[in-house]
Amino acid sequence: MSDTLYRSASMALRSSAAEIGTYAPMAVADLGSLTRLEDKIRLLQDDFDNKVEDLNKHVNDLAQQRQRLQAENSDLLAEIHDQKVQLDNLQHVKYQLAQQLEEARRRLEDAERERSQMQAQLHQVQLELDSV
Repeated sequence: MSDTLYRSASMALRSSAAEIGTYAPMAVADLGSLTRLEDKIRLLQDDFDNKVEDLNKHVNDLAQQRQRLQAENSDLLAEIHDQKVQLDNLQHVKYQLAQQLEEARRRLEDAERERSQMQAQLHQVQLELDSV
């Protein structure tokens, strides 16, 4: 685009100079101004080209960084999923262990009652034996 701008500015200046040339010879100072203007346009064009190149590099760097972050995000999401599955499994095991513990407590209470009854019976039998 800047190349087109340079060409159109240069052509406009030449056509103006050609028109003026038909009416009056172009002054040496005007030619020097034209040369300086063309040099400035070339410098601006080079600056813009360098800036465009830098911006393109930056865009490419950002695209690579985005791709890397998306891959990392995907890995982290998979890890989160695995952790949730593991948590669900652990919660299920915890529930099962709590049920087993409750059942063991009930059996212990039943065994304690039975032992207490047997002790009472034993004590009763000993009393009967002592009285005989």
